[in-house]
Amino acid sequence: MNFLKADLDETDVQVSQFARAIALPVRVFIIRMIIENGNAINKKTFYTNTYKARTIDKHILELKSLGIIKVDTKEAQVIYCIDKKLFDRMSVKFNTLLNHKK
Repeated sequence: MNFLKADLDETDVQVSQFARAIALPVRVFIIRMIIENGNAINKKTFYTNTYKARTIDKHILELKSLGIIKVDTKEAQVIYCIDKKLFDRMSVKFNTLLNHKK
């Protein structure tokens, strides 16, 4: 398998890490909820949905640690938003990968 390792570049690694980060349906749900709410949603809004608070907290923490979600505090409320620059960059990389023609 050493031949595979030699052929990997930084973009391959980044795309793979990003894909793995959003591979779980609950994480896609979290991202979609933030986007559908104008890229700013408070923590309490998630607790009115079908997932348990502990589940949401765990996955938000993971998305935050990966840099996908940013956290802000406004008027003593925790607000989550998506790092648009990261999403735009990953979107271009995915698009390049999927549209690559030899």
